[in-house]
Amino acid sequence: MATTNAQTADEGLQELYRELHEVHCIGRAAKLQLFCEKIWTQLTHGPPPSDGLLNGFVGLLQDDNDALLAQLVIPDLRSPSSDSASLPNAVKQSIVRRLRLQQPLFDRPTIPLHITDSEADRLYTEEKQILQGADLHRACLLIYGRVNVDETQKEDLRRWLDSYPREQQQG
Repeated sequence: MATTNAQTADEGLQELYRELHEVHCIGRAAKLQLFCEKIWTQLTHGPPPSDGLLNGFVGLLQDDNDALLAQLVIPDLRSPSSDSASLPNAVKQSIVRRLRLQQPLFDRPTIPLHITDSEADRLYTEEKQILQGADLHRACLLIYGRVNVDETQKEDLRRWLDSYPREQQQG
């Protein structure tokens, strides 16, 4: 019975692995995360997957984007390289060592952010302008019943919106 469950789990993982290699895999990121999570869980709670699946798993994670997605669902891949010996499972230790040798991304203790402070400020300013424009459109619709109003009416609305007291947040 245990052999049947292991074979069924392996077959499910193999099917998922095949889908990940299709040219037009719909929902690939979600399927990749599911595949990674299932392999990692099976290494903890069941008989290990076949060597072919484990090699395929390591092969998938040689791509930076796939590696980042895997790190989101497998916390052991996020830890610094010195922690790989603390994993209770020898197969997991071997996989983490292989990944760190083949993929420099796994040597980094955190997921890299590709946004600078000036870019964040610019994005915040753009978002604020968009939201203010949405407020103006909403106010035009509510007060005048239409969005296309003349400049005088827009200026009156802007002054009214700026003077309108904001709700106090209760803490």
